[in-house]
Amino acid sequence: MKLIGDYQIEVNQIVIRKNSLLNKRIIDSFARAMFFIDIEDVGEYSYLVENNYVKCAVIIKKSGEWIKVKEDYNELKEALIKWYKTNEKPEAISSN
Repeated sequence: MKLIGDYQIEVNQIVIRKNSLLNKRIIDSFARAMFFIDIEDVGEYSYLVENNYVKCAVIIKKSGEWIKVKEDYNELKEALIKWYKTNEKPEAISSN
């Protein structure tokens, strides 16, 4: 995980491809940058590779997309909490 300025984060996304002919799963990974403002939540996910379950973190975006990443869940959680604490904005008070 790499912080890019105050508003972005770069993570290593995992893409799981299934090859039904060979009965194998192929795991690809690539770097992806995203804005903190687009992240709704983070969680933990496990997927099956060669009869073993592997845990990874998952980023849940506000659009509903789930992004599986190699980074540690606790690191992502702490970065997101820190960003929300430093970028809180008070609600606008409407006057009638």
